[in-house]
Amino acid sequence: MAIAAVIVVAIIVAATVAFVVTHGTDQANSGKATSQIKPSKSDGATVTQPKKTDDNDVTTKNDLPFTLDGVTVSGGTVEVSEGTSAATLADSWTFGGDFSQIGSFPIDTTTVFGSTTSDPNDLTAYYAALLRQDGSTQSVDENGAGTGATPGATFYEPQDGTGDASRIVWRSSSMNNTTQTGVDNWRLQMWEASSNTAHTLGTAASLNGRDDTPQTYGEVVPTFNADHAFFSSNVMRDGSWVEAVLSFDLNGNGDAAPRVVGDGNFPAAVDDGVLFAGNASQKNQFRAYATLKHDDGQSSTNVFTVHSNGDKWGISGVWAHGKYRAVSFSDGTTDSGNYIGLWSDDFKTNLGWVHVKSASVVASMNDQWIVWGSGSQNDNAGMYAFNWSNQTVKYLGELSGYSRPTIASDNNTVMVPTHSGSAQAVGFTVGTLE
Repeated sequence: MAIAAVIVVAIIVAATVAFVVTHGTDQANSGKATSQIKPSKSDGATVTQPKKTDDNDVTTKNDLPFTLDGVTVSGGTVEVSEGTSAATLADSWTFGGDFSQIGSFPIDTTTVFGSTTSDPNDLTAYYAALLRQDGSTQSVDENGAGTGATPGATFYEPQDGTGDASRIVWRSSSMNNTTQTGVDNWRLQMWEASSNTAHTLGTAASLNGRDDTPQTYGEVVPTFNADHAFFSSNVMRDGSWVEAVLSFDLNGNGDAAPRVVGDGNFPAAVDDGVLFAGNASQKNQFRAYATLKHDDGQSSTNVFTVHSNGDKWGISGVWAHGKYRAVSFSDGTTDSGNYIGLWSDDFKTNLGWVHVKSASVVASMNDQWIVWGSGSQNDNAGMYAFNWSNQTVKYLGELSGYSRPTIASDNNTVMVPTHSGSAQAVGFTVGTLE
């Protein structure tokens, strides 16, 4: 594939970021994607083989390096390097690997949401679409199939999102100028299957009145319930940028300004509002958020607060689906890794902990499984799935630089990134997790 020099540079810059569902501690894995993805060179890391034949290898001692006020932490800890067997994916199929199709998340056994183009050499020709097993595509972009950027117009490249067969909400970002590193000039869009139409919910430019809104820390993946979509962005306040969680009305026409839920990050929609991380205890590159909050549309209350020596540990990711909740905790170092706490929806029952040997966590969940990887990191690049009912851990494979599995919202279809070694681009395997 002949690619002009400027395109080659863009591909190299984009090697470790694209269509992500990430919560991470490294800025390279911050949810700011481009359509061209290529994994980092493998460091040869392998998953530790099972030390026991029991898939449910749970420690009997819980010696967390932090404490939580307001919630129980009584569950045992699963070390993912122990008791891990390979997952079985039924009726699997593959796509991608040539830059023409980029996967975001699966919808069912035959369809994923992602980005596609007829000309991978044109970075402004990608558009959001449903990608199907039979090779067909269906544009869900409000402007239809991509034909290149209109001269003088801002081109927003479609990136990561969430949704199901009836509704999808996703983010895009404009192509940054070389002088605008660390910028996320985002746009939020929604597609409805009932009308087969999409419209814009909001943009960074309309929120802040400028095109240089800085990237937020970690993951910024839109999430939604029946009435509202939630997103996180830097907001200009009194001359300074502040990370804040935003709420967008899904029943309006997109003209209304979003409501600022509160200062914080990592929104996770629930039926009666949104969970998010607030009270940033550190202002450095690793922003340790100290409190998990719940907002019901009128006010925010604290669910729990994190305490540790030197306030080093904080919330690095929040996920919610149905009757389950998951929150990851990190001190920003690979040596410590991440602890993922698992709870019932009312946080009254701690179902256990998963210790992940990576500095960041990229997760996706439904009512039967939570799947995760380490994002764009080169170390500890294994991908895993944890079953809520029997508390077993399954190994999904490894991909250094692009460790980001995702699972469908209402079925057990997973999408696992793969790399053949000879191809430049990441490919994807889709199948049913058993």
